[in-house]
Amino acid sequence: MLNKITGFNKFLLTFALAFVANNAHAASVSDDVLAMAGEQRELTQQTAKDYMYIGQHIFEARARKSLETRLARMEHNQAVLRQAIKDNDSRDLLDYADIQFKEYKASLETPYGAESASLVMDNSDVLLEIYDEVLKKMMANDHSHFLQLYGMANSQSVRIARIGKFYLAQKDGITDYNSKKQIQSEIVAFEKTKALLEQEKANPGTVADGLNEVNHLWRLVRGFFLDVNKEDLPIVVDTSTNSLQESMDKIAKHYLKAQRS
Repeated sequence: MLNKITGFNKFLLTFALAFVANNAHAASVSDDVLAMAGEQRELTQQTAKDYMYIGQHIFEARARKSLETRLARMEHNQAVLRQAIKDNDSRDLLDYADIQFKEYKASLETPYGAESASLVMDNSDVLLEIYDEVLKKMMANDHSHFLQLYGMANSQSVRIARIGKFYLAQKDGITDYNSKKQIQSEIVAFEKTKALLEQEKANPGTVADGLNEVNHLWRLVRGFFLDVNKEDLPIVVDTSTNSLQESMDKIAKHYLKAQRS
């Protein structure tokens, strides 16, 4: 029988994050390694969304291939992060990520249902919290403006995947009060951050064009996320959310490049 994330696991994560937050002195790393930590955040949510697609028989063949590719990417990124990051606090977090990733993979292999889907969503959020903290530590000693903008843009990609995950769950009747609150809070955070990025005077022209595309795509899908009882158009939602993530990923890369120029 499946179990939710154990109280002991939650205690370990809370303790680890609190300890690391009080010892944030990570050494600088390359942009490629930093981008991998950001990608890990996205992958925690994208793989959960793939699981939902497979279970609901939406683009099932493509989702299976995508899940396999993304899990392999997560393992690759984790190995690179382990090799590149030397400070003990971050390495402790990566140790916990290894443990949690095994649990996450096991949950992704369970037959789809309300209980197993809830477990997958929970596990994906635990991994997200870990990589949130890893990325935060990597950025702690570099306060350049464009690096902070990179962090904001990367968080937008994470939010899009996370909103999509909760949307699919709610469409299939897998919902509770907390998940409804989370999708609403993610939408508010996405729109607030989108406005801040649009107002940024230092935006390169390529970023401004990308944000215009994000605005267009967001208008297409926003209504679906706010009202899950609307007509079901999975192709529109899937295509638009994938394009949204691709646009935000390009914007994040532009910021990362700009902060080193």
